[in-house]
Amino acid sequence: MLALVVWSGATGCDDAMPSQGVDAAPKIDASIPGDAPADTPPDGSTALTKFDVGYIDEFTVAWSSSGSGFLGFAALVNTGTVLLNLNKISIVEVTDDDLAIDSVFAVENLSELPLAPLAPGLAAGLLGAGATALLVESGLVPERREEDALSFELRFPNQNVGFVGKTVHVRVQIAIGDAAIDLPFAVHFVASNVTIPGGVARLRSR
Repeated sequence: MLALVVWSGATGCDDAMPSQGVDAAPKIDASIPGDAPADTPPDGSTALTKFDVGYIDEFTVAWSSSGSGFLGFAALVNTGTVLLNLNKISIVEVTDDDLAIDSVFAVENLSELPLAPLAPGLAAGLLGAGATALLVESGLVPERREEDALSFELRFPNQNVGFVGKTVHVRVQIAIGDAAIDLPFAVHFVASNVTIPGGVARLRSR
């Protein structure tokens, strides 16, 4: 498995992915507060379900491996005032801008891995070593991660050599309760056997 992007079809590899190529500053939603929410809401406050997602939003990948998918690139943060039920995550919609490419986004093994409720101010999500450097060590996702079993997956099951030279823009909407978020991705397909991150972002649910 690769450390930044863990290819679900690969085994036996735990090398850290290169962090080169992340030239721009992380894209952060301007509405994100500087301080993490308190562990419990103040007396009289309204129960609020909200979350952020910090993630790798751009990749350069080998077309031949893209069908297996990759993991370890995103962390979810509870920015609300109540416990977040991670088992209730739903993938509302997955779209892309290329009719010849099938894009699939999923929460890996969600039905097989009951997840503990996530308290306000804490994070959850499997991260490889490279993603940890880009998201956590950079300060983009400073919240303590309490749950590593949560794992998001992006894959392209109809992979073929025609992908080479293409860039597909994928938009994923995920929801927990009445809170939802849109996650845009840009994926560049190449012939060489590489997986390189090109950018990071932290976005807030609505």
